Amino acid sequence: MAIMYPNKPKECSINSKEDLMFEALEKLPDTYYVFHSFKIVNVIDEKMYESETDFVIFNPKKGILCVEAKAGNVKYEEGKWKYGSDILMSHDGPFHQASNNKWKLSMYIKNSGLEYILKKCKLLHAVWFPSISKSKFENVEFPAEADLNIMLTSDSIDHIEESISKIFDIQLPAHRDTETYSVQFYHYRLGAF
Repeated sequence: MAIMYPNKPKECSINSKEDLMFEALEKLPDTYYVFHSFKIVNVIDEKMYESETDFVIFNPKKGILCVEAKAGNVKYEEGKWKYGSDILMSHDGPFHQASNNKWKLSMYIKNSGLEYILKKCKLLHAVWFPSISKSKFENVEFPAEADLNIMLTSDSIDHIEESISKIFDIQLPAHRDTETYSVQFYHYRLGAF
């Protein structure tokens, strides 16, 4: 079983399905560390900025994956991401949000004096649509920032290790691989122990 922080899902709306995703991620092997609702706070020029990543998944041999979750009948049409009720999504859509959270985490690591870890640890992002099967998205013409290869769906719930591993296997342009000692970041800054 994965090491979960916190060890029970944080309170969230039933409609978010984050409890279902939490339970699926919990079934990963104990080489995975999963943080639910990971928050970063920065104070810049006397203003407080917060970001929250639905799930941060860390594996010392694979890297860090920031996952944005969007439940419900999500759709992409007319160049916009929308909820099933046709309400527009904020943050320019879920892929932008996941990517932005990845870069905020990268800056957090850098500002913590652990920049060297970023050179030795793969850092990725993905979006999880737990209410929708992958087949629904196969004929959708996505924007440039979205890709089926960094998308988890309802199909992923019963095959979570395989689905997460496929994302971790994606090669980055700099051919950055994760070296085991990146676990230092986990111990030092994420405060797992």
